[in-house]
Formats: sequence, structure tokens, C-alpha cells
Amino acid sequence: MTPAILFDSVRSAQTKPGETCAIRRVGRRWRLLATLGVLLLVIAAGSGEAEAANLRTGFSEMLFRSNDPTVRADAFARAASIGTDFARITINWRASAPTEPADRRNPSAYYLAGTDAAVRESAASGVPLVLTISSSPEWAEQPGREDYDFPMQDGAWSPDPAAFADFIFALGTRYSGEFPDPRNPGQNLPKVSFWQIWNEANHGHFFAPQWDHGQGRSPNLYRALLNASYAELKALDPNNTVIVGGTAPYGDPTDGWRMRPLVWWRRLLCVDINLQPITDRCKKATFDVIDHHPIGPDAPPSQHALDHDDLRVADMPKLRNLLRAGERYHTVGGPARHQIWATEIWWETNPPDPNRGIPSDRQAAYLAETLYRLAESGVVAVFNYQLSDEDGPDTEVIQGGIYDVDGVPKPSRRVFAFPFWAERKTNSQIELWAVAPDFGRLIFERRSQDGWRPIATRPATRNTISTLRLKARGEAVVRARLDTLIAPRVTVEPSG
Repeated sequence: MTPAILFDSVRSAQTKPGETCAIRRVGRRWRLLATLGVLLLVIAAGSGEAEAANLRTGFSEMLFRSNDPTVRADAFARAASIGTDFARITINWRASAPTEPADRRNPSAYYLAGTDAAVRESAASGVPLVLTISSSPEWAEQPGREDYDFPMQDGAWSPDPAAFADFIFALGTRYSGEFPDPRNPGQNLPKVSFWQIWNEANHGHFFAPQWDHGQGRSPNLYRALLNASYAELKALDPNNTVIVGGTAPYGDPTDGWRMRPLVWWRRLLCVDINLQPITDRCKKATFDVIDHHPIGPDAPPSQHALDHDDLRVADMPKLRNLLRAGERYHTVGGPARHQIWATEIWWETNPPDPNRGIPSDRQAAYLAETLYRLAESGVVAVFNYQLSDEDGPDTEVIQGGIYDVDGVPKPSRRVFAFPFWAERKTNSQIELWAVAPDFGRLIFERRSQDGWRPIATRPATRNTISTLRLKARGEAVVRARLDTLIAPRVTVEPSG
């Protein structure tokens, strides 16, 4: 049973609409330290240092690149108000280059005004961008699409790696921090450091073909895109971070529309089902970060996928073990130790969705537990999809934001502002887990008849994870506090 997650009436990591959250109260000092934290993340991803005991959060959100400046600025402001570490948007290659440019490596040869605006807003808000590049123009698709039977979106068919590499070079140059801003003479466009190559390349809707008469095609096709992109981005700046496109959580049997994610990852990382190296005709993939979307909107985060090779939140240790085997056997390139991200998770709420939604307090509990379980699995960055609910019919949009469509915060907003979780580990012990939202003293507290009693104190820096084992056989109501910021409290049931 999922422990109850509740909210105190005293001051917490929550703001009224239009207010600046206390997490941001230190102004320039916070931004300087937050920037340092992101730079350390870049260095760790690129240098092979061991993963730190921290967790960063972000949002995958279309509003970050809205054509409406007010909507776009408001989205970044909401994200910044809770100390968000990343904003993820997609660059549609197909829309950026409907016809083949005369010079494909020219940063000015593509339609990128919308991306420029998001990059500027990102820099102004202090929330770094992650750019996910996908969707091939028709002129860059390789032959064979007419023989493929499965449905797919425009731009999914077998992109030409050389053309894609040219586009990546153009993007990396434009957002290098040294390219003139076409809207602001005398200024340069801000730098982008986080680059994700495609989206859900194990799903035939987004990347095809997946199979060819029992032979897996998509991992090899994708590897060519990834390696070409890595070479271009690192040549421009060795501190650029290259992220494998997040994989979809579920797949089909051989020759189906989707490849099961663990099957796809084994083929990409050149590691077999027994965690042994595949040396026969398996070319090394080179990257800094792997990414998976452990979405399970119809089940709690503790529930495993039905198929061994599908990956929900509870199955993420399998992907971690596979990656570490690839590092151990040197079947993957890049740093000696790679990071693991999860750039899409969500649970829809009711309201507004009466068919697929769950109560908003349960969404908050599921998200808190998800952050905990993913961090325990070695994940160092988790993104919710989305920041705000989409506006549209329930059956056509996803309504899993931490704000509703009118900008009213849901309980889950506080989960991302101050992640905290607790659960029973043995009959006599529970574990408390928290991610510090700021710098200061993190205090674990337990409620007694006389009120809240501190039980442990930890020095905290932003995004660091603190844990505590507490002896408790009976019911325990616990929470975390950092100065005046208070996380949602969690009730853990008695043992037995």
C-alpha cells in the first residue's frame, strides 16, 4: 500500500500565484550556486566521475517554446519558482528544414526562431534547456519507407546520419554562446549544453523501421545518428552533454511495431541478457547520459511491468545493471561512468480527466515515491511530463501536470518543490528520504502527541539526498524541514 502523503497548513514549499518561492529567495547567490551545480553535472557526465548523491528535476513541456511570449515566460517563471533544474523542449528537424538547405551546416539555413525564443527565455529565467532533436525531413529519409506496413508519424523513417550530423553541427554552432543573435544586434544567442538525440527510438511511431524479418534494425540505425551527433557536439565543445533519446516503456514481440526497451538497450549497449559483452558485429555507442521514460500511468510506481523486457519505475535497476555491464566491458563509449536520466514520467489527474485520471493527492504520492525509487535505481535527473495540463478533450491530451490548465497548483507541485518520501523497510524500521531544495540544515521530524519533534539533522546543499533509518513498529507520521520550507508529510502504517 502506498503511504499517505499529506500537507501541513504551516508555511511550506508552496507559493501563491505570482509570488516568488522561498527557494529562490537568495537571488543572485542561488543562481550562482545553481549554475555551479549544473556545471558540476556537465563535468561529471563528461569526465566519468561517480554519480553524486543528488537528484535534479525538470519538466518536458510544450509551453516552454510557445509562440506567445507571455505564455512562454509564464511557463519558465513557474518552473523557476520551485527551483527546477531543467526545461526540455523538442526541435522538429522536419519543420526546421522542409527543403534541403544548400549548405546543411550553415546555422542560418534553418527555421529556428521559436527555438531562439526558448533559448533566450531559458537564459533569462536561469533554467537550463535540454534540446531533444527528432523528426526527419522527407528529403533526409533513406529509401524503403513504401515497403513498411506499420503506422508512423511524418519524420520517423530512417534518417540519413550524414544529414542529421550536419543539422546537429548547425544547432551546436548556433547555440554555442558565440553566434550572433538575429533579433538583438551586438548580442549572441545564449549557450545550450544539453543535447538529446531523438525521442523514443524503440517506438515505431517515432523511429522506423524497428525490425526487419526478425532482425532488430532500430538500434543500429539509431547508433549511427548518436555517434555522428556525439562527434559533432564534442568537437564544438567537449563540455556539451549528449543524451541518448529516452526509450518508450513498453514494446511488442519480435517484428512488432515497438521494440521492448530492454531488448533495444541490450542491442545498443552491446550487452546480452546475461550481462555479458556482445562482441560479434556490435559497434560501440558513444554518449554521456542514457534516458528512459518509465511511464506506468495505470499502476503505482512499485508495480513491475508484466514483461521482463519492459521497464516501469520499479524495473529501472535492470537498465542500470545493463549500463554498468557495458561500462565494465568497455562496450560503450564516452565517459567511464555515464548518468541515467528519466525525462518523462506522469500520472494524469481527475479532475480534469474522469477516465484516465487519479485523485490529485494520489498523483502527488505516486510522484514522490517515483522520485525516491528512481534515485534508488541510480537515476540522477527526473522530468515530469508536463508542467501544466494540456488544454483539449480528455481523450486527446495528457493532463499530468503539477498545475491545472488555468495555472492553479496541484498538490504535486509541492512534491517537486521539496521531494520527500518514507516507507517501511522492516518490521521495526522505516526509511526517510529527502532532496534538499536549498542550502541549509535539513531536519527530519516525527509527529508526537506534543507536536513535531526533530529526530535528525543533516547539513544540506541544493539537490543533495539525505536518508535516515528510523526505529518504528507502530504508525509513524514524518516529514522533512529545511529552515522554513516544509515537505509534505508521509504516514507510514504499523508493521504487520
